[in-house]
Amino acid sequence: VRIYFKGRPSPAEIVVKAQPFIAQDRRIVLGNEPNLPQEGFHGDANDYWDWFKECCQLAPDADFYSAAPSPGVPGWEKYYEHPGANFAYGRTVHAYGSLQQIKDICWLALTSLPSRKGCPIWLTEYNWGAGNQVDVTAWAEATIRPLHEWLESLWGYESAIFFAFKWPHPDSGQGGTP
Repeated sequence: VRIYFKGRPSPAEIVVKAQPFIAQDRRIVLGNEPNLPQEGFHGDANDYWDWFKECCQLAPDADFYSAAPSPGVPGWEKYYEHPGANFAYGRTVHAYGSLQQIKDICWLALTSLPSRKGCPIWLTEYNWGAGNQVDVTAWAEATIRPLHEWLESLWGYESAIFFAFKWPHPDSGQGGTP
């Protein structure tokens, strides 16, 4: 479950939102790309991990996963290298581009974990990358199966989720296909 928000709500507010999922023993991702200005967190890796640590202290039995930083923003690697990352039950990764670009991001996320090696990781978003013009079918054939096979060979990755740029939403009044 991803607890999505814009801005920087208080840890107490997030823990209240997470309670139903904590009670169901779900894995819970706290936020989305905190380093992306559009998300409104307005801070750096230190700020995110201080906030995350407080959330963990308020719900010590929760399986909180950290939000993935956007790999398109300079300094995104610091979110994986930060010592505060040790508070996370698990971590998430967003990776975009070619198969090799996605693998490079996933590898960095896996190997730069501070001291808690073996922490589960979700690749919660991957695709060819916003703004890139690609032959989607060719990209999918060259990327999806090899990526999943590679991830299966690594210890620590729990799942990989393809992220569609647009999709029909019952409340939006918009059509479209992924």
